[in-house]
Amino acid sequence: MSAEQPAPQSETHSEQRGTLLAQELSTLTETEHQPRTEYKFVFTRHQTPEDARRTVAELRDVDAIVWEFFGDSIEDRQQLAADMNRYVSGDIAPEEQQRLETTFKARNFFLGLALAELKGSHKPIYLIDADNDASDIMQFDQKAVRANQEFEWELMSSQPNHALLGLLDQSLRLFGQENALREKLVTRQLKALPSQKEDGRPVSYGIVMGTVHTPVYHELDHAGESVRRVFPTAGSRSPLSPGEREHYAPGEQIMRQYSMQPEKPADQGTLERILLQAFIDNALYDWTKSGAIVQQLSAAEVTEVLDQVDTAKADSRRNHTEFSWHDTYERVVRKLVQRFTSAS
Repeated sequence: MSAEQPAPQSETHSEQRGTLLAQELSTLTETEHQPRTEYKFVFTRHQTPEDARRTVAELRDVDAIVWEFFGDSIEDRQQLAADMNRYVSGDIAPEEQQRLETTFKARNFFLGLALAELKGSHKPIYLIDADNDASDIMQFDQKAVRANQEFEWELMSSQPNHALLGLLDQSLRLFGQENALREKLVTRQLKALPSQKEDGRPVSYGIVMGTVHTPVYHELDHAGESVRRVFPTAGSRSPLSPGEREHYAPGEQIMRQYSMQPEKPADQGTLERILLQAFIDNALYDWTKSGAIVQQLSAAEVTEVLDQVDTAKADSRRNHTEFSWHDTYERVVRKLVQRFTSAS
């Protein structure tokens, strides 16, 4: 009689738990390596033909394009998106093409330039932005616009600089807070876009935005989405400070800060740079040139120039004469800038 064979032992609780954990880990690993929707943020300046060319060059490797909305209502957004997609497809009559080109450039010069570069690409285009009729957005928008108008109006008068800096700070704070609200809604709209193409593969999106909207990138990045970012027009602007901040104009720096850290006060030196640039622009009518001039100066030099401008305004008030931006630029600002830059 043969010896009785021992009955097969069932898995212990520990072994079962280990098997389940291994299966879960395998599933998670497979999920992590599955292709995901990609978001490529193209943070760009929206001014010149070169800006448009650099921006479109960054959109060659994506499946679809997402654009900041340029309209005033949902219906306007839908109509503009339809027109943009028909134009980019290239499958339209010459007369219709010419009509749309005129429409795009009249609405936004940069938009017209960029779409001309994209013609024939057949890339789907989506428009996103917070609805302008949303009550919380409108509340901030109206306050921000009013504060900005007060700053611009006061700027043309003979108000002292400390008053103008206060108005400027208030305006940028309100625009920053408005942007924070808009960006939350924009992030939701991005995540609601189609995630797959017809063949089931994930979509890669190129998202064209101004540099003030970088919090949208950070929000998706923190949420674990597949994101990357480029600054194609950064080389056309003088560096502002080391690191990432060199991509942003001074006003954008402060608006971004108020979007992400509303409790933190704005840097006074940055506010002074914006104010001096506005002064010079009132004399030269060239924001790009005035920005290049200001970026050559140190913080102490900016303050000294502003003090001299304040003195010139005080002299005009005391003598009951009209303050001239151009005359003050020639007599005070230009000479100081030349002295500072030649000494460096």
